[in-house]
Amino acid sequence: MNVLLDTNVVLYIIEEREPFYNNSIAALRLISDINAECYFSASSAKDVFYLIKRHTGDLNRAKNAVVSISQFAIFCDTTKQDIQEAILSNMIDFEDAVLVATAIRDKLDFIITRDVKDFTGSVVPAITPADFLKQNRNDTLRNRRT
Repeated sequence: MNVLLDTNVVLYIIEEREPFYNNSIAALRLISDINAECYFSASSAKDVFYLIKRHTGDLNRAKNAVVSISQFAIFCDTTKQDIQEAILSNMIDFEDAVLVATAIRDKLDFIITRDVKDFTGSVVPAITPADFLKQNRNDTLRNRRT
């Protein structure tokens, strides 16, 4: 299984933002436990850097955040084709449309996000961290019984 983390999920993890931190970090741990591949958009890494630096004023903290992401995720590039696909899509949010185009190109199975509604119409299913946990714990239990 290959999953793409949305920017909001990674920010919850890095900043330990409640009430979303616990499900987000648990989903990340489960990704590792089930030997799934975790992806993060290189474009989103830029956004994380910018947001952390803007909110904290701390350049090193922003750099360390991106280094931390590289410890658990594979960065996927955003290509010209991804941008073109996003422009042609029916999705309202351009940034999310770019993530979907990237996920399609990289053949990813899920996008883990808190804002599932923003991914309406996505070919790649969007799922919350809580739902990802429920779904995969149930699958893990079923596999243990067989």
